[in-house]
Amino acid sequence: MTITSPTDRLDPTEPEPAPPDARARPKPRRGNDGDVLDSSFAGLGRAAGYPGERRRREVAPPPSLVEVAVLGLAFVVGVIQRWNLLAGPLGYVDLDEATAGIAARGFFGSPSVFFPGQPYGGTPETALVAVIHELFGSGTLQLKVVPIVCHLVACLLVWGAARRVVPTRAGQLAAPVLLWLGPAAGVWQSTKERGFYGAALVAAALIVWLVARLDHHLARSGRPDPRHEALARRELYSLGLAMGVGWWISPLLVLVALPALAWLLFRDAGRLDHWSKVAIGAVVGAVPWLAWNLTHAFMSLRQPASLGSDAAGRFGDGVAKAAVLLGLETPWDPDRTLVPMARFVTVAILLVAVVVAISRHPSTGASFPAAVVVGYLVLYPLANNTGTVGADPRYLYPMLPALALLLAGLVPSPRSIPSVVPVLVVTALAAASTSWGLAGLDDARSTDVRFLEAPGTGRVIDLLEERGVGFAITDLAGTQITYETNGRVKASSFAVPRFEDLECLMLVEQPTTYVLDNGLANNVANLEWYLATNDIEYEKQRIGAWTVVFIDRWVPPWQAGLGMMLGTTPVPDCPQPTGPGGQSETAGR
Repeated sequence: MTITSPTDRLDPTEPEPAPPDARARPKPRRGNDGDVLDSSFAGLGRAAGYPGERRRREVAPPPSLVEVAVLGLAFVVGVIQRWNLLAGPLGYVDLDEATAGIAARGFFGSPSVFFPGQPYGGTPETALVAVIHELFGSGTLQLKVVPIVCHLVACLLVWGAARRVVPTRAGQLAAPVLLWLGPAAGVWQSTKERGFYGAALVAAALIVWLVARLDHHLARSGRPDPRHEALARRELYSLGLAMGVGWWISPLLVLVALPALAWLLFRDAGRLDHWSKVAIGAVVGAVPWLAWNLTHAFMSLRQPASLGSDAAGRFGDGVAKAAVLLGLETPWDPDRTLVPMARFVTVAILLVAVVVAISRHPSTGASFPAAVVVGYLVLYPLANNTGTVGADPRYLYPMLPALALLLAGLVPSPRSIPSVVPVLVVTALAAASTSWGLAGLDDARSTDVRFLEAPGTGRVIDLLEERGVGFAITDLAGTQITYETNGRVKASSFAVPRFEDLECLMLVEQPTTYVLDNGLANNVANLEWYLATNDIEYEKQRIGAWTVVFIDRWVPPWQAGLGMMLGTTPVPDCPQPTGPGGQSETAGR
């Protein structure tokens, strides 16, 4: 064979051969069943200790018509589940939901930065509820449609992330199905308008989706691609914005953002060069939080831990409630489990899922949801007021998008059968597990009048309106009475004060009507003892979970020794009260 030099070419006009690294690469293969790995190359996004070659990663294709039909079936099943919830006792509007409803009614006239009565819980979701109330009026459906839609949006974002980090086609399709159909606590929570948890779920899913996209853009090409670099810049700003708004919506989003960022940096520490873009986006997104805290001595950062709660206890609480999120334990009833030793089985399933995820080739990104789920549970003790919600697993709600992706990684996708077959199996199992969990939750609903059901609330409202009561003092039911009557009956809640104007009405000297929870802090017995020892006549009716007491004189709760378990109700710090006739009155305090 004769070797010719460049000067020996027969045609001087013939272009020089392209250098080896610029030659056309073979078109990436989109394998069977939605495989996302093909042709090795040396590229970006390689962390220390990773293989010397990264594999080209293509986004999985959109769903086929058959796959759309299966996803549509899962959607319909989820809609039926939620409709049954709204139509049954668990459709009860609890005190947090009523608070959100009242805040939404007045949002456009007096917008607020945070959920009433607490220096955290941003109000983007409240603004959406306010729009619905403005367009369609008040009601249970108008109140609860926003968190349901938020949950559906989170499912769409999880599908986008699954196409990039779940290696099998069946797993990609199963991820949004798992989030939409389960667990029972998640489906039930998606019908609860609690001010900011629906928006928090969307923010968590958005962070997960953006990190998956960022990793994909930086790993799919062997050399810098201007188009991919532009996309990465845009998504870095978007990621920062999502984290900033998420921090405003709920500090729980830190438990998603920190593990996600740590994973992304582990993949390529050199990406720190671009984190100024993330920081800029985060500051812009957190402007409402920053502005409020600058004028309120950063109260959002000075929340005390719940009584009797320490870091170890909160970590144990998070791990224990994970069994509820996997559908193996009934919410509010830990003795009702789907399998024996449900909490140990939960830990075992999570460990297997994590091992499977991190054992896959690094280029798949399959370890991402594992990092977020493990990181969330490890950081869960930072949520120092978990004790205030008791058995409610709401503080784990933002972990659900990453958990759905992690569990989807366990869904097999044999080449011998269509990928929709495993998805149909997942749909059936998730729906069955959720139905079982919701049945148990329905049985347990009487155990928590704050968040599940308070029997008799509607009859109490009817009684107050029949008696012409315009104001009532309650321990827990104030916002519910005020919201359900559209303000015709205003009621304070001295045990969980939310609105200053309602609490200040307790200072007005007028005949007092009490609506008290039968089981809270012995308030009913304390009130009756006070009235008896002071020879004050009263009328009492017990209706469901409540006791209604009519008194023909002014008896404020701090005089009667009423309150929570930690002491009596303090006198509200309010301006000089105004009596029914408009005259200034002395509260005698």
